Amino acid sequence: MVKDLGTFLDAIGWKLIWGVDLGEGTPENAADEAQAVAATAQDKLIAFEVGNEPDLFGGLHRPKDYDYMQFHSEYRRYRDAIPRRQPGAPFADPMLPDTTPNG
Repeated sequence: MVKDLGTFLDAIGWKLIWGVDLGEGTPENAADEAQAVAATAQDKLIAFEVGNEPDLFGGLHRPKDYDYMQFHSEYRRYRDAIPRRQPGAPFADPMLPDTTPNG
């Protein structure tokens, strides 16, 4: 649950980069999650990251022949869904050169 995330971040004095799971779920679930995280983390949210280690997806989360083009297509669907629900959402992820708002 993310409802206590803001309180936790306040208590430890940290900022947050939140990883959105690309291995399972849907773009709509990712957008719901991002909206909830942004609401509770507020100014402590640095960015969202879409996917983690997609080079390991083939044979694990996807068929063995999963390739970059398939990853990129999925990535874009997730990456595009979040700002529709959370306008101005900041991103830091493998498709961007650095952490930028609306990369």
